[in-house]
Amino acid sequence: MLSSASANSPVGKYSDSAFLGKLPTSFRVPHFFSLRFSLTRLVIFLRLESLVRNNSLSRESRTQQIVLLLLPVVGVVALRVITFIRHPPRPAESTAANTEKVMDTDLAEQKAVVTELKKYLAEATEAVNAGNFAEAKEHYNAFHDKWTTIEQDFKEKSSSNYQEMEEGMDKVKSSLINAATPDKGGVIAGLQRLTRALDDYTRTVLR
Repeated sequence: MLSSASANSPVGKYSDSAFLGKLPTSFRVPHFFSLRFSLTRLVIFLRLESLVRNNSLSRESRTQQIVLLLLPVVGVVALRVITFIRHPPRPAESTAANTEKVMDTDLAEQKAVVTELKKYLAEATEAVNAGNFAEAKEHYNAFHDKWTTIEQDFKEKSSSNYQEMEEGMDKVKSSLINAATPDKGGVIAGLQRLTRALDDYTRTVLR
């Protein structure tokens, strides 16, 4: 039961700091350790106020009740301290730093893809020069499959290089992929055009 003094105290009469300031020093709880869920906090504060003002209790009895009342608070504080020690918060990185990190990652990934694309083109060119058009088709198909992974970014970042890529691929398709009889000169021209477009994209966009 709360004392009449506690019962007549209006809810919210004291702020945390104001109420704690009215408690004896030995009974005060540091403000930064106060509970954040208001109902429990209100009950504890009102009960503390009641115990402090209740002169009918002996000093020993009052101390025991206050200790029992504060045990949950001590438990919560101890749990938070242990959690903080075991899992300290990491400093948040700035938005600019995060954005820069993402951009660096994307740039590195695109450079790796472009390098792989140029490797397929070189292998296709070598196969065409050797007269092995079947192998050249395999290398070109591998090139085309990989190309689709960066095609949209490529188009957005360099429309001129993208147009060059489209024209080079059309040349290879007409001279090799869809041709009944491959045109060696046409295939080489198309592969060289693709290689130039990738080199220019690397120099102007991925620098």
